[in-house]
Amino acid sequence: MVALERINEVLLAGKPARLVPLSEEESKLVQQLCLLTMKPVIFAANVAESDLADSSANPHVQKVIQRAAILETEAVVVSAQVASFPVHCFPHSTCCQQM
Repeated sequence: MVALERINEVLLAGKPARLVPLSEEESKLVQQLCLLTMKPVIFAANVAESDLADSSANPHVQKVIQRAAILETEAVVVSAQVASFPVHCFPHSTCCQQM
């Protein structure tokens, strides 16, 4: 029950439950609750292809990185435009047929 009280305090502070240090036994008990905020999270900042090389200059990316740091998780910078290139250029490629 002490673990639940610690988790409740963190949740009320607006932070995810995964930030609460738990013993192995407490983790097993809390796992049964299936709390979404216990799940790992990665923040992704989608930028234009031209911003990919120097994404640190983008103020929106900086906000995503800062938010991820507050929540003690990772942030990655991606360009969906670059990622979609093979699909648009090669509509009959084998990678698309596997999906």
